[in-house]
Amino acid sequence: MIPAAASKGDGWGREQRTSQGRRIVADLDLQGSEVVLREQPWAMVLLASEMKNRCDWSLTASNTSSSSSSSSPSSSSKALPRLQSLTDTAAAGSTGRDQGSSGDAESSAYPMPPLFRCSATGNYFAGKKERMKAQGEYLACETRACAALAASGRSFAELPPSIRLCSRALWRGACGEGSDGSIPWLGLEDHWHSLPEARRGELRGMGELVASLVAQGLPKERGVRAPDAMAAARLLAVIAVNAMIVTDEEYREVGLALYINASAFNHSEEPNCSQSFEGRDLVVRARGRVQKGVELTITYSELAESSCFRREQLKKQYLFAPSLTQSVRDRDRLLEEIEEIGERGRSTSSHFLPWHSERGFVPQAQTGDWDLEEWASELDRLLKEVEAASEQGSPSSALSAARRLWEQCCVEDSSKKWRLGKGHALRLHLARLGMDLAVASQRWEEALAWARAVCQVEALVYPSPWPVVACSQGRLAKLELYANNFKAAAAASTSALRDFAALGIDNSLCQELRQIAAQAAAERRCQAQAMAEEEKKEEHAKKESKEEKKKKEEEEKK
Repeated sequence: MIPAAASKGDGWGREQRTSQGRRIVADLDLQGSEVVLREQPWAMVLLASEMKNRCDWSLTASNTSSSSSSSSPSSSSKALPRLQSLTDTAAAGSTGRDQGSSGDAESSAYPMPPLFRCSATGNYFAGKKERMKAQGEYLACETRACAALAASGRSFAELPPSIRLCSRALWRGACGEGSDGSIPWLGLEDHWHSLPEARRGELRGMGELVASLVAQGLPKERGVRAPDAMAAARLLAVIAVNAMIVTDEEYREVGLALYINASAFNHSEEPNCSQSFEGRDLVVRARGRVQKGVELTITYSELAESSCFRREQLKKQYLFAPSLTQSVRDRDRLLEEIEEIGERGRSTSSHFLPWHSERGFVPQAQTGDWDLEEWASELDRLLKEVEAASEQGSPSSALSAARRLWEQCCVEDSSKKWRLGKGHALRLHLARLGMDLAVASQRWEEALAWARAVCQVEALVYPSPWPVVACSQGRLAKLELYANNFKAAAAASTSALRDFAALGIDNSLCQELRQIAAQAAAERRCQAQAMAEEEKKEEHAKKESKEEKKKKEEEEKK
């Protein structure tokens, strides 16, 4: 049975051990949105990009929280700006137009609390309560380790997330709840004996560093025994297989954590559960009806990516490759389709080329069409230009390049021979990137066009309901509202809220969407009243004109 970490009693899921490993099955018939598991992490660390922007314990964001893009293997939140910052920036931009200033994206109508820096470690905390909780779990040990590292000119914060996470897990095990000899991660799979020798050697080297850090952090007066390098290496192997990327409410990557109970969930290409995070808490919910005895599954990888890449990544990291169902093959066709254009801009036939965000187009076999391969190579080159301009801090230039690339591969044009299919992975990536760049450039009308493109592609390739689709609909609702498209804003916010409700998610983002829906409805009523009054005035004017004309005709007759 799932331990007390489950929020709805211990009968909602139970753990089974089979020859293939652990799995979680439903103990009762489940309805959509029901909570299967709610769990706090054994250990968690922030990603380097978020360490100065969030509380190290609660993940609370500060006013300076970054809105940069990130990609999540489990949630598909690639290149998604913060929904909150979008409203703040839009409101500031509106004020700027009225007052002749550009506005300040950080001036928020929803202020976030300031963070306080721990001088000993460099970590930030929302307050004393959060700092005291961290102190009892890892902060005391981390303070001593940071002092030892500083003496040698190194910093704990600069270490890879997996090493920091492993250190915190071992500190808690040695000084906290694991000090009685119980080590919860020993039951988790690490695939140690299946790993290549080179990988085991790499982990042993990292294990020596972790063991040294942990020993430096442990209190000497208590005589706590430090783990050896091999124990640390095995835990690093456990983390590689079982750790989860932690995301915020808008599915941006913010941290890495080890959840002991959730590690029993297996991967599926068609998962019947979805995971989300409420601060540091992991919440796993059923996506729809699940019968008693059916295995509960989540996804370990990005679904809006060709299965050939997912299988490759899963095989490398988890040492298995999932089977391909017909629905997965259908999704692959959407993600890989390239249309050949004939006369009048109509598609005459389809070709299939998978595309990866880091590797570009990767033909699984020779297409036999050199024109197509040359066209694909040109798209990869143009995309690199967009990304290079973005990295150089020039969003306007990058946006112009993204626009040219979109016209090259997505616009219906009879002069073009090839066009990306409606659900192609590159089309989705480019739409997300273009929207990010338009938001950064405060070009709201263009951001709206990109957001519509994002939602159109996501609706094709993701299962329904899916959190990332709902999040994108929420962003679209904000942009539609800002553009005074109140009917469209109401439709987008309603769609997002419906999906979130089906997934059992009700957070601050949902509260904001309800406000958008209410504001859009109020604006539509005002518009309707204004139109009715205008029509009434026109009717009155016509009536007066008609009476005046009649009166004039009568006078002429006299």
